[in-house]
Amino acid sequence: MTIANQAESDLRSPVRKGSAWNVQPKIWGKNWEASYSYWMAKPDLALNTTSLTAANLAASNGSIPAAGVVKHRGDSLYGWYMWGGLRVGLAYNRSKVDTTATTVTAAGVVTGSGATATTSNRKAWGLPVSYNWGNHTIYGDFFQAGSDKMIADSKSRFMGITYAYDLSKRTAVAVSYAQIRNNTGAQYNLFTNTGPGAGGSVLAGEDPKTWMMTLGHRF
Repeated sequence: MTIANQAESDLRSPVRKGSAWNVQPKIWGKNWEASYSYWMAKPDLALNTTSLTAANLAASNGSIPAAGVVKHRGDSLYGWYMWGGLRVGLAYNRSKVDTTATTVTAAGVVTGSGATATTSNRKAWGLPVSYNWGNHTIYGDFFQAGSDKMIADSKSRFMGITYAYDLSKRTAVAVSYAQIRNNTGAQYNLFTNTGPGAGGSVLAGEDPKTWMMTLGHRF
């Protein structure tokens, strides 16, 4: 796997150092559920290597490697409780990225022995709610990402609402509206993993929104 476009070593390479793992204990009852998730990932490019050269990496990947080797960590906590047709949830996430600077020596050797610094540190929380009666269901979501400590004024909020109607046990129609309100330093986008300062089709401070009508059938 690759993280944030980091160069990937061959599976047989002795310098392959990438790893990722996730632990997610969960408890639940008849009308409730709670879970915690711990995620950690390192890229494939070794932090200290003398066998990966800029020329070789360019030949295999089409470009010189990125200027840093990143380590990702995510902590998430969520739960929900149901009263009759009403279900209320709560979610929390803390995400952190540490980047170790890479350098290219005079001999063209790529190393990751530079300084390590936190390049992203963000907390987010959300409140999903739904209510069902008969064939009708309404879903509402509000999520807020706090300002990244490394990116000024990068706070963002997501709001969405959906009405769904079950035509049968396996077929449903729905109409939805969703909007993201980005502060001047945030670039969150709908349906992507674009984050604050990460670039993409949404410019910093823009507020994407969408209307959707869907027809779903479960075979």
